[in-house]
Amino acid sequence: MKVKEKESGTLIELLNMHKEQNFLDTAYKFLRKEFDLIDCYQSCISREKNFAKRLEIPIEIFSSALILSTLKDSKLEPEIKKHIVLFLQKHHQQGLFSYFTDKSILPNDTDDTSLALSVLIEHNAISLDVAHAAASKVFENVTEEGIVHVYLPPRKQREDYFRVDAVVCANVVYLAYLLKRQEEVLPTIDYLLNFVKSHSYLQSDKFIYYKSPQAFLYFLSNSLRFKQFSHIFQQYLKEGISITQKKGYSPLDLAFEIIFCQRLGIECHYAKQQLKAMQKKDGSWKICPIYKFGRSNVFFGSSAIVTAFAIRALDDN
Repeated sequence: MKVKEKESGTLIELLNMHKEQNFLDTAYKFLRKEFDLIDCYQSCISREKNFAKRLEIPIEIFSSALILSTLKDSKLEPEIKKHIVLFLQKHHQQGLFSYFTDKSILPNDTDDTSLALSVLIEHNAISLDVAHAAASKVFENVTEEGIVHVYLPPRKQREDYFRVDAVVCANVVYLAYLLKRQEEVLPTIDYLLNFVKSHSYLQSDKFIYYKSPQAFLYFLSNSLRFKQFSHIFQQYLKEGISITQKKGYSPLDLAFEIIFCQRLGIECHYAKQQLKAMQKKDGSWKICPIYKFGRSNVFFGSSAIVTAFAIRALDDN
C-alpha cells in the first residue's frame, strides 16, 4: 500500500511538471512568434491603458533591451538573444542610446543608455573603454544636487528644468554597480534611499515615466545582486511588500511584485497562481503600460514585454 501511495505521488508530480512545462512552452512560443529578425521586439502606443486603440511607433530599442535584460538567464532561444545583442550593438552611439533608433526624434538619455549598455556589458558585447566613457557621461549628467537626470544633453538646456525619475535613477545605479563605479553616483543612491524610506513610490506624481510602485521596486531590486547595495536597501525594500500589496493588479505589476518578492526570499504562491490564471490561450499575457510618455497621457507597452516578465516571475528553473 505504501508503495502504491509513493507511485501515485510520483505520478502526480510528473503530471504537474508536464503541465508546468506546457504552460511555459506556450509563453516562450509566443515570444518566438513576436520576434522580428531585423527589429527584434517593438512596443506600440495608446491613449488608453487597455490599449483598445493602438498605434505603431518608429523603431525603438527599449523593448528589446528590457526583454533581454529580464530573460538573460532564461530558456529564451540563444538565437533571439544573439540578435538582440547585435541589434543593440548596431544602434548605440559610442555606448549611448536613445529610445528610438532614429536619434533625431529624441536625444540620448540615461535610462535607455543604462539599460541597454548594461545588457551589452553583461554579454561581453561592447568594449569596456567605450562602456566606461558612456557611463561617465551618464554619471556626470546631474542636477545641482548631484542626482542623475534623464536627457543627454540636459533637458534643462531646452526647457529650463531637469527631469528626474526614480526608476531611471535605479537603472543608472545598476550600471554604476555593474562597472564598480557606485561611488560616483552617491547623491543618486541617497536620493533613492530617501525615496524608499519615505514611501514616496506610493505617489504616482513622484514619477515622470514609470507610474507604478511595483515597477519602481522591481527595477530598484535589480541591484540587490550587489552586496553593498543589498546591505543598504534590503530592510527598507522588505517594508515595501506589505505596503504595496493589494487586489486588482495588472499582470505586469503582479509579475513585478513576484520577482521582487523572490529576490527577498519571500514566498508568493498565491500571486503566482493569479498570474498563471491570467495567461491567454496563445501563451501571452494582455498588453498593459510599461510607462507613459512624460506628462502626456500616451502609454507605451507590448504583450511581449508583459509575457517576458510573467515568464521571469513564474519560471523557477
